[in-house]
Amino acid sequence: ANSAQEKNNDSTPDKNLISMKILTPADWGQFQRRFNEQLPGFIPKMQQDFPNLTSAETRLFLLIKLGFETSEIAETLGIARDSVWRSRHRLSKKLNLPDTNTLDAFISDF
Repeated sequence: ANSAQEKNNDSTPDKNLISMKILTPADWGQFQRRFNEQLPGFIPKMQQDFPNLTSAETRLFLLIKLGFETSEIAETLGIARDSVWRSRHRLSKKLNLPDTNTLDAFISDF
């Protein structure tokens, strides 16, 4: 049980999550299943605490939780880096954070 708990507390995403692309609803479903294997219960807790997040904001939240950099998020979602920066800004506002610089720490600690 301890090794499983240690794996769940490890913020390093497994190779399957790192290599995934989230371009279609099917991709998103598969990503959520794999994310849930790594961090069971995280998605329902996030949805309970932040019920107003859009699906795009949820994806961004999860990718930041996994430690993805802006360029990795852009690659995974098939969008431009500038779009990721705008999305990060909107998510920071929605979470009532003082600025975008605190977003990664907030999500990491969540």
